[in-house]
Amino acid sequence: MCKHLAFRSVLTLFIVICTGCLVWFTFYEVYPHIQTTKSREDDLNVHAGNSTEQPDVSCDQECLRFRNILLNWPPDKPKAAVYYLAKAHRLPLLSSSLTSLHRCFLDAFDYPVIVFHETDSRDLLHRTIRERHANIRLFFQEVQFNIPAHLNASLARVNIGCKGFPIGYRHMCRFHAKQVYEQEILVGLEYAWRLDDDSTLLATINYDLFAFMNSHQFQYGYLRINPEYLECVKYLWEAARLYKKLQQLESQYFDKWTEPNMFYNNFEISALSLWKSQEYQHYINYIDFLGGIYYYRWGDAPVKSIAVILFLREEDTHLFTNVSYKHQSFDTRMSSGH
Repeated sequence: MCKHLAFRSVLTLFIVICTGCLVWFTFYEVYPHIQTTKSREDDLNVHAGNSTEQPDVSCDQECLRFRNILLNWPPDKPKAAVYYLAKAHRLPLLSSSLTSLHRCFLDAFDYPVIVFHETDSRDLLHRTIRERHANIRLFFQEVQFNIPAHLNASLARVNIGCKGFPIGYRHMCRFHAKQVYEQEILVGLEYAWRLDDDSTLLATINYDLFAFMNSHQFQYGYLRINPEYLECVKYLWEAARLYKKLQQLESQYFDKWTEPNMFYNNFEISALSLWKSQEYQHYINYIDFLGGIYYYRWGDAPVKSIAVILFLREEDTHLFTNVSYKHQSFDTRMSSGH
């Protein structure tokens, strides 16, 4: 009996020590960057000012074909496009979304659509989607996803923070927050409308959303603000406040924002000048250096929402209240959660 109790005591002590070591390792090794010492601030500023990898800036045949479209663009129309990130195994969802997009918007206003995809989806997407949606000016762009070299790849694959999101999901978050704005095909565009492959427009939009954004000088358009799960923004807002302090930024919009709220950005119309600005590039390199997208599943929605409220005024944003839209459980016809 005594031996059994002694064994349990030793085992309990061992577990406590291991847990303590894990917490220490997570905070100081995996996530040392929230420290506020002068040396840590200098380290953050150096890494934020430089991209952690060289993006692929090649312009392939699809990209060149898109450039020709821009060369002949109507002078009274904003240079804009809709874009998706697609996977072959979700092709029926993408096809349905494109059908609703054409029926409710493109049929009247005829903007091009860019479909980003990985290599293994190329043949099926190009062949099937082009055939089914010949009435849409489609352009395909191949992208590659890898864990950034500056991160601990083993820990990034494990995902020590917000659980239930595989590595592919976190690649997607990084793409929408950072990599998409490095794509050569976007050069020359003024606005981009991001939709997910399971986004659905439910009714005809009787005005040009891009022209509306342009005429009112809005830089960010959205449908909804809602809170993110706390476990999925672990350390993110602390990192944002530190960044604001380091850069000596003043923002009333940021100061009055309610954490952990975010723009629900699977419907997002934005001026590309925002994301390509020096301010955003510095910020997103800082976020990328921290590694929270992989370690804690920081989503592109909260990451980009922080940028919007840091770098824009509230009056530079627009809440669309007259667009009927559905994405998973969110339906503008049933929800007033703006």
